[in-house]
Amino acid sequence: MVEPATESEVTALFDYAVNSLSCSTYLRLVSVKWPLPFEYPDDYLIKPGCGWVVRPGTDGVAFGYGPWLLANAWHAAEEIKRTTGLDIKVMNLPWLNHVDMDWFRETLGDCRTVITMDNHYLHGGQGEMLASAAAELGLTPARQLTRIGITNLPVCGTNDEVLAHHGLDVESLATRFREALGMQAPAASISKLP
Repeated sequence: MVEPATESEVTALFDYAVNSLSCSTYLRLVSVKWPLPFEYPDDYLIKPGCGWVVRPGTDGVAFGYGPWLLANAWHAAEEIKRTTGLDIKVMNLPWLNHVDMDWFRETLGDCRTVITMDNHYLHGGQGEMLASAAAELGLTPARQLTRIGITNLPVCGTNDEVLAHHGLDVESLATRFREALGMQAPAASISKLP
C-alpha cells in the first residue's frame, strides 16, 4: 500500500507496481490539488519500505506521506528553523504498511526526536508501524517518538478547516514539532504560512 507525494512519484510508483512487484498493490491517491515546496528527486530509485528526503535537517526527523501532509510538514519545519534555529528533517515514506529496517535505522541515525504523521486514524497507521519498528530495533539512546494523526471522527468542512480541526495544518504541526523537541512556542510567534 503506497501513497505518493508528487505527480512524478505517482507515475514512478504505478510503473513499479505494475512492472516490478508480483504482489497486489494499492495506490492511494489524493485528489485535492496542493502546492508543493519540494520535488520528487530525479535520481531516486524505488525500493519497497524506503523513502526519500523532502527537507534535510539534523535535530529531529518527521515521517509522512502524501502531498498536503508533507507540504504542511515542510512549512512547519521551516517555521521551527526560522524561530528556533532547530532543523527538522522531513522524510517521505510512501509505503504505508512496510518499512525497510536497514533504511529506517540509517534514516534515524543519531536523531533522538522522531515524529510520525498520519493523514487518517492513528490506530493502524504508518506511525504505529514505525513505532513498532523503532522498538524492534532497540536503538540506544532511546528515541522520543511523537505520533500525529486523527484521533476522533473526521469532520466536514473546507480543506483548511478540516486540517486545522485535526491538527494537521502548518500551525498545528509547528506546535507539535516544538513540543516533540521539548519546547514551548509563544502563541504570537507562529506565523501563518500557506
